[in-house]
Amino acid sequence: MWTFSKLKAAQPRAVEVLAAAIDSGRMHHAYVLAGPVEAGAEHVAAAVAAASMCVNRATGDACGECAACRKVAAANHPDLQLVAPDDKGNISIEAVRMLAARLALRPAEAKVKIAIVSQADAMAPAAQNALLKTLEEPPGATLFLLTTARLRRLLPTVRSRCICVRLAPLARLGTWRALVEAGIEPRVAQPLAALVGPDVDRCRHLIDDGAPEIVVNLDRALASDATLETVLGVAADLGGSRERADLALAILEVYVRDRLARAHAAGAPTLYLEGERLAAPAPAVCAAAKLLQELRRVRVLNVNRTLGLENVLLLLSGHVAGQAVTDAGALGVA
Repeated sequence: MWTFSKLKAAQPRAVEVLAAAIDSGRMHHAYVLAGPVEAGAEHVAAAVAAASMCVNRATGDACGECAACRKVAAANHPDLQLVAPDDKGNISIEAVRMLAARLALRPAEAKVKIAIVSQADAMAPAAQNALLKTLEEPPGATLFLLTTARLRRLLPTVRSRCICVRLAPLARLGTWRALVEAGIEPRVAQPLAALVGPDVDRCRHLIDDGAPEIVVNLDRALASDATLETVLGVAADLGGSRERADLALAILEVYVRDRLARAHAAGAPTLYLEGERLAAPAPAVCAAAKLLQELRRVRVLNVNRTLGLENVLLLLSGHVAGQAVTDAGALGVA
């Protein structure tokens, strides 16, 4: 389960503010936990809920062992209400009204009822206004924890009723650890974390789309001893499917980005990958970066993805020297 002690290194300021408020008994009735996806706002909200409901709490943190802590960790505490976007990425006004009805009941076990609204920016204005009524007149001992990576999408009236706690972005190399803890192989987790952050569900969706095989094939094509036949074969294989090709190009963007960051002596917090995936010289990497940028620009058109992958991989594998040709004809745009 998530506790303040586990989050202190990653979010020292937020933990300090929230733990002090719980210790002093001066918790505001509503908080917005705002920060980039990799900051783990839902984890911070879970730690606040655990610390608030723990029956053995000491110095602002949950014990992690009592019945209340176990129920919070399993998301089945009767006084903890969770609201998250539906399959379409929306939080409906009906979900908000149902939440208000549940919060109107007296706490069953804890001293406070807690509502965690994940990705609160997924509420349309009508749903936010429905929530605003409860925020303005909270029923009894109630604590709202709204998480968001897009603070400005919350209505000013909603933000004004909450205390905003800003969460710090995590070091890039740390974003993939949540994926590894969920059982994803590190070599695959690292580039995917650049695309989805520590979101395990989205990462597994990419894995279902063949991400591990794509990473293996790209690494095979970019190996120092890769033959021209290998490079062209990988490009043909990955380019045969629009979805696989686009994911391969996105992963190559991560490789190129990190290679350029290392070339300019960027520190570890800016990197996604632990080790170097590319051995290509800087001019070839720069040319590949320009080509990838152009491919991203024209991808909505009927672009020949196999040809695009061939050009990028030939540059990065050292089979083609010099600057890349990035005009539409070279990319096979129909």
